[in-house]
Amino acid sequence: MTSHSCYVPGCKSGYASNIRKARQAGENIPSLFHPPEHMVQLWDSIIQRNDRNLHQCDLVCSLHFKEEDIERYYTHIIDGQVVRIERGNPKLRKGAVPSVFSCDNLKGLRATRRSRALAQRRSLEKKRKLTAGDYAVGTSTHFKKGVTISRHDRASIQIKEEQNSDSEERPNPALTEGMKSPLFEVFNTSDHCRTELYGLLAGNKTEASAEIKKTLSCRSDFEFPISLAEETTKITGNRIPETMLCRPNEPNEVDTAKLRVSAFTYSELLEYAYVIPLPSSLWAVHKQPRDKYVAFVHMTYSTVDGFKTDRGVVFEETCEPVIFFYSHRVRLPQLEKKVTCVGDVSNLLQEVDEFHAVCLFVDCVK
Repeated sequence: MTSHSCYVPGCKSGYASNIRKARQAGENIPSLFHPPEHMVQLWDSIIQRNDRNLHQCDLVCSLHFKEEDIERYYTHIIDGQVVRIERGNPKLRKGAVPSVFSCDNLKGLRATRRSRALAQRRSLEKKRKLTAGDYAVGTSTHFKKGVTISRHDRASIQIKEEQNSDSEERPNPALTEGMKSPLFEVFNTSDHCRTELYGLLAGNKTEASAEIKKTLSCRSDFEFPISLAEETTKITGNRIPETMLCRPNEPNEVDTAKLRVSAFTYSELLEYAYVIPLPSSLWAVHKQPRDKYVAFVHMTYSTVDGFKTDRGVVFEETCEPVIFFYSHRVRLPQLEKKVTCVGDVSNLLQEVDEFHAVCLFVDCVK
């Protein structure tokens, strides 16, 4: 729809009430200009309005241009004299761009950005609620027919139910000392770097531990050699839930509910990348200018080593994540599953953030 008012936020030029007041006061009415077809994107980047983009049918008033950029007179030479005749409709000089903005316009820009961010946040929360559905902790019949639930949401529901049912039976703290967590050492011969990955598994769930070992021991799947250390009794505060380590051939109880998984595209991931909840302030989002990939990275800083990216998750034109530790790709099929909603991305980042990774520089082991 063609607009008849100024496109700049906070500017009231072109409104019928403003035109009527200006005529009654005998004031000049600002002229309105359409952006040239080849300069629409340039004008849009200068004005930086976030609720929508500038189109060729939009208008920008003369108050936002320098006076020398506006041609208000015709210039003719009559009988050897230069004669200036006022134009009925002023026009812009070639290459003119809007460059004059008042404080009210800047306030409008900030308000527009805040309103858009708030709308995106509300839309994301609404979408997550619709994706997760309503459930009652402690009941086995909380799933509604036709409700769309993601893999991570199903896992979190099951964990809450297990915690609720076992609330009366607290584990003995003395037994915790006997837990064993597999210690994985990843060697990179190019920079003599060894990455140790710790994962705490509960009790006697050795099948999951064996599966991770088998996955990491398959050297053909890696771009660098891997050696697997013996299991250690070192306790960490991290836990990989068994529901996140389900084998394809052994579906869990949630899979039998025959829930419909919502479709999620890479375009939607790009759209909501900057509003996805991050595990902490050390995480950041990086998007390739041409949307080739979007990366969620965790950065640390020290006066000795400077900035370091110790872990990250990359999506390259697909919803399948690629996990990195200290700039090295680590294949973890238990986590590298296609995300089905923005909640999956947030939960995946939380899991990667809680995965204890330590980078040690040692001599190259041949």
